[in-house]
Amino acid sequence: MKAEIVIYKIISFVLLPVAAIFGIVCLLSILTAISNPTMLISVFLNACMVIYVITSFIFLTKGIDGGRQCKPVLRDWIRINAFITFAFYLLAAIAFSAIKFNKSFLNDALQQMEAQGSIPPGITAGELQQMAGTFVNFLLVLSILLVIHILITFHLMNKYRNLFEPERMDIEE
Repeated sequence: MKAEIVIYKIISFVLLPVAAIFGIVCLLSILTAISNPTMLISVFLNACMVIYVITSFIFLTKGIDGGRQCKPVLRDWIRINAFITFAFYLLAAIAFSAIKFNKSFLNDALQQMEAQGSIPPGITAGELQQMAGTFVNFLLVLSILLVIHILITFHLMNKYRNLFEPERMDIEE
């Protein structure tokens, strides 16, 4: 029981700086995304992840650690954003696993970039392959951490559901 909360806290503190960076990127990309509607989906999905990480951290610090009541709307924010984040990052974990364990995907993409001349000058194909591999590894780990974190969050929200019950005010008439 305690181990679950310790793991949850560790993952939460790992996800916070990542969410901060993704949040800044989302804010900077909104204007570009407005002119390119397909990019809005990416901004929306990453914003959901940022909102999820922040709201689940509030639940952790205020509810679980602080023992204070949380507003029921916090539970709703966590749940909605967790469902979207879970679906997206579960699919992302599967995709990044396929890329990581089947090197031909990455090699084919890099060969296409080389054929089109879209590799930035001053970067060799080997360096680009190494950067892409590092990026895929980072996103795979992030996806796995988010999926685990969401599963633990739902378990803890069920376990501590009394923290989301509205406080009753007994008024004598």
